[in-house]
Amino acid sequence: MCGFLDLILFLSVSGWSLVRLFQRLRKQKATRGLWLAFVLLGAGGMGLGFWCALYCEYPAGKRYRIASFPIPACFFHLEQGKWVDYPVPEVQAYATVFTNILTITALTTSPVWWLTRQRRRSSVTTQSAGHNSTPPGP
Repeated sequence: MCGFLDLILFLSVSGWSLVRLFQRLRKQKATRGLWLAFVLLGAGGMGLGFWCALYCEYPAGKRYRIASFPIPACFFHLEQGKWVDYPVPEVQAYATVFTNILTITALTTSPVWWLTRQRRRSSVTTQSAGHNSTPPGP
């Protein structure tokens, strides 16, 4: 059951961050460069997420291997010289693949988050510098 809780957490945070980033870009009337960065990093993230979800396998000790990243979809155990697979239930496997793709996509678009945050800070600083509340001196 803990696997489903992990899925819900990763899916919620990743989906929220992508939606909020899209909304932030629209609200700030982002430049074409930021939109291009968002689209290119998002497409690259989807490709990388697809690979991580379906093809990535990594060792977890001498006798164990894990398939899919960041949330495992299948576990392998070395038994009598042969790898035996222990997949998660089918419904959970599909949800894991989707969540992994979305999570990697959200992570790869994080530089755009940083750029929009810097842009927002610089516009706030510029606005506050233009609105000096002290009266002019003699």
